[in-house]
Amino acid sequence: MKFRPNNVFGAIGPSACLILALLSAGSAGGGNPAQEQAGSPVPSRKIGYFTYLNEEVSAVLMVDVELARMRKDENYIPLSMKLANKGLHALKIGRQSFELLDPADAAYSMPGFKALEAVYKKYSADAKFYARKIFTEGDVQTSFSTFPKLPCSFFPHPAKDSTMHDVLIEEVEIPQGSYIEDLLYFPRPKGSEPGQVLRLRLLDEDREPFIEVGFVIE
Repeated sequence: MKFRPNNVFGAIGPSACLILALLSAGSAGGGNPAQEQAGSPVPSRKIGYFTYLNEEVSAVLMVDVELARMRKDENYIPLSMKLANKGLHALKIGRQSFELLDPADAAYSMPGFKALEAVYKKYSADAKFYARKIFTEGDVQTSFSTFPKLPCSFFPHPAKDSTMHDVLIEEVEIPQGSYIEDLLYFPRPKGSEPGQVLRLRLLDEDREPFIEVGFVIE
């Protein structure tokens, strides 16, 4: 995974040299959990029944697929995501910062909120499930369990029994030592089958890969 110190999201703090050295060491040792094996992507580290994690020196990206497993017949995939900033002065992200990749490396972008709401009939049910179930396991295994959570809402929902925000928040700056959590939606990849490895990727401001997590929806 590329690390672009001059272009990534915001200014890097005083510990940049140490961060870069550690990242270089990790890359040399093949530390990317979503790396390819024999030409095929593999899942990242699994820390629960449904949760996958890629934790690097500068950032952590998590995906929970429990809700996605319940929506196998839908045209959109709901993915519960956490993104933590561990080592950068700031992470600036927007709707176009995330993409879903299929095993053939085809990339899919998130739809607009209104576009999804108009065609996806499980939206309200997803919000209620998200409030009850998502990320209830595995958090203690992360290094950011004590970080404060910042508001983020790419797909807001007004339901009173939902933890999702009822206003659109699709541009967020994440200071070092904090994280965001949200429910993301992507078009279902063409020809996708259960057991295939998909990847959620975060891009930098130059649309270059920054961090990604591989996962399986079984």
